[in-house]
Amino acid sequence: MISFEEFRASGYINCFKKYLKTWDEVSIQSLSYLISYLSDDEIKDLSMFKYSDDGVVYEGKPENVDGNLCVKYLDKVKDLDPKLIRELSKKLFNYTLGEKVDFSPEEREIMKKLSHSKS
Repeated sequence: MISFEEFRASGYINCFKKYLKTWDEVSIQSLSYLISYLSDDEIKDLSMFKYSDDGVVYEGKPENVDGNLCVKYLDKVKDLDPKLIRELSKKLFNYTLGEKVDFSPEEREIMKKLSHSKS
């Protein structure tokens, strides 16, 4: 059975693929990791994501989850540089492992924006 986190992460990935057509797969998966991590949910098993040199990627094939989970984030991410998202996701991943990470003001602003997307 698919976990809540896998369901949500797969939903973000599939939704962003639908709307961010110019973004590559690694950028979409990195963005989905960021949003999954920054969500208000208390459950944070994000073990389906793995660090790679290119970004944070979903390990395996995302589940066939359709929907519009990402719609509330589209205005906040559509003009962001996918490379910045990939780098930020790697920093956040390392941060969760207890490594010392310095987030730039721009990266902090992006995380703040993505963690407050209830509207």
